[in-house]
Amino acid sequence: MCENCNQPENPNKENLRKWVEALRSGKYVQGTGTNYNAKSDTYCCLGVACHVAEENGVDPTGPGGIHWRSRGALTGQVAEWLGVGRTDPILVGAYNPEEVFDDSRTASRVNDTDGMSFAEIADLIEKRYNLKDDDALENAAS
Repeated sequence: MCENCNQPENPNKENLRKWVEALRSGKYVQGTGTNYNAKSDTYCCLGVACHVAEENGVDPTGPGGIHWRSRGALTGQVAEWLGVGRTDPILVGAYNPEEVFDDSRTASRVNDTDGMSFAEIADLIEKRYNLKDDDALENAAS
């Protein structure tokens, strides 16, 4: 399990698509600062990923039994399920397991600091992990 999760990426495109679909579903109200805010019933984009993973059987806790709703990042189990290599995946810029480059923008940054909508973040995830290109190839092969 990768709790600090600076591991090589091995994107699970099926699970990433589930995250993208959830971000676009309208089911979640966007918030900032934490995965889930119970007072306002809002989610960060990472909280949406954790909720989707939990709905798909992934253990919802991190180290010390801390539930994903109490965190500001993915649990290692969710990062591994998505194959993103980090508990706060880089959506814009270069990925290097050893460091985050100055021009890199993580999921929490585009959600909390840049103020991107869930739809915009879904677009970044599709672009970062080439999800649309794979869909086009699958449709062409059909």
